[in-house]
Amino acid sequence: MKTTALALAAAAAFASLSGCTTTYTPQPGEPLARLRVVTVQPPQYATDVTWASFVDVVDISTCPKPVTTLVKTGVLSATNVQRLGMPGLPTGGGLVTEFAVPAGRPLALLFFMGAGRWSCQVQMAWTPRVGADYEAQYHLSADKNRCVIPLRELKPTRTGVQRVEAAGVRKWNSSQPCGVEPPGAK
Repeated sequence: MKTTALALAAAAAFASLSGCTTTYTPQPGEPLARLRVVTVQPPQYATDVTWASFVDVVDISTCPKPVTTLVKTGVLSATNVQRLGMPGLPTGGGLVTEFAVPAGRPLALLFFMGAGRWSCQVQMAWTPRVGADYEAQYHLSADKNRCVIPLRELKPTRTGVQRVEAAGVRKWNSSQPCGVEPPGAK
């Protein structure tokens, strides 16, 4: 678990990244994929008053030149979610939002969720396939000491949707040039 000071610092960092809401607007004919983000309710020991969740999607294809933030959810709430009609809507609570993302070029996903003394920050990168649907869903680890946010591709079946691990997902670190840790970093 992170300390309150660390959690507040992480929240402040993500708040600066996600201070406003931005939705990606594709160009006509541009290859697209769709991304669904599913949050969970904070742990019981976290207070609802301090709970916040942010998601940013960043185009990293221009690295090492400056990257472009495509999606900023701001603080996710019931008033700023959107639905694109993606298949396999999960059940069980939490907020669900869906948005279009460019396909065929590397993107980074930056997630932050925090409440009281608890916080969760995960960053990853991958290249979405054209026409594919993806889902990133917050989970707490079995010991409830860390968050896990798998990225899965949604594949339609005759009876519904199969969730399979998305190909090519790797760790990302927004504090490093192009998200790459220096050699020997832990």
